[in-house]
Amino acid sequence: MPALSASRTEQNAKAYYQHLLEQRHLKKIQAVCAVMRKLLHAIHGMLSNQTD
Repeated sequence: MPALSASRTEQNAKAYYQHLLEQRHLKKIQAVCAVMRKLLHAIHGMLSNQTD
């Protein structure tokens, strides 16, 4: 659910979500999964580099 919340409130995730829906013509669930993957990559990078 964090990906769904981020796609509605967080500016970068929202823009990415809208891009996927409008220009890539993905279904809503596919776009949410793509946002989720993007968030997971960011979290993994932060944990790997021990940054805040």
